[in-house]
Amino acid sequence: MAAARFPLTTAELADFTTAVETHILPGYTPDRPFLPRTAGVATIGSCFAEHIGKTLTGLGIPAAWVAVDENNNTPFVTDLAFSKLRDRANGPERHKIEQLLNSSLVIITVGVALQRFVEGHPAAAGKDSYKGGDWRMFTVDELTTYLRSIVAKARALLPGAHLVLTLSPIPLKGSPAHASVFGQDCLSKSLMRVAIEQVLNDRTPDLTYWPSFEIIRWLGGHVGPFFGGEGAEDQRHVKKPILDAIMRLFISRYFLDAPSP
Repeated sequence: MAAARFPLTTAELADFTTAVETHILPGYTPDRPFLPRTAGVATIGSCFAEHIGKTLTGLGIPAAWVAVDENNNTPFVTDLAFSKLRDRANGPERHKIEQLLNSSLVIITVGVALQRFVEGHPAAAGKDSYKGGDWRMFTVDELTTYLRSIVAKARALLPGAHLVLTLSPIPLKGSPAHASVFGQDCLSKSLMRVAIEQVLNDRTPDLTYWPSFEIIRWLGGHVGPFFGGEGAEDQRHVKKPILDAIMRLFISRYFLDAPSP
C-alpha cells in the first residue's frame, strides 16, 4: 500500500469531495461498486443512523432504520439490540423486521464508550439511563469484544448481507463523571475508533468501514464547521449539505450505476 501524507496547504482541501476522495476514503471502501440501486438497505443505531437512512432514501436508495437508544448508545446496547432482533426473527414478530432481514447492505452505526454500571454490570438503556450507578469508559478490549459479537450476530441474522461499520460523529450528550465533556467525548470516540480498527484487522469477509467520523470530526476541524444541521444553534446535527455529500460518496462506492458525487 502506498504511503500517504497529510495535506499541507489549504488549497488541497478546498473542494470537499476531492478532499474526501483523496485523503480519507482510500483503504476503507470496496475496490468497486457491487450493489444494484434496488438493493435493500438498513441502518442500525441512534440518531446518526436515522439521518443516514433518511439521506439515502432522499437520494434514491430506500433504507430502513432500526433504532438503538440514544441515551446510552454503546456497543453493549447495540449488541443487546441484535439479540432482540434475533429473537424477533425466530418468533411471531418476524414480519415486523422483514425489511431488515431482506437487506443486502446493513450500516451499523456505533456511538460512544461511556457506560453506566449498576452493581458492577453495564446497565441497559432506558429513560432513566443517566440516573444512579457508576459511570466509566469501556476499555478497548471490552469494546472490541462487543463489536465482534455484534458482527457475529449480524452475520448470523443476515448471512448474505454486506456489513458496514461506522462511528457516529455525534458527541456525547453529557459526561456524568467528569467536568470536561469535550475531553470525555474525545476519549470516548478514541476508544471506539481503536476498537473498530481491532475488528477490521480480523479481515472478516463482507465487512468494511465507512469513515463518516473522520470526514466530519477530522476534516471538519480544518475546513468546517460541519455541525448546525437543524438550526444555527444546534450542535448535535450535521449540516444537511455535508451529510448529502457524504452519502453521495457512499453511494458511488457501493452501488452500481451511481452518478458521480
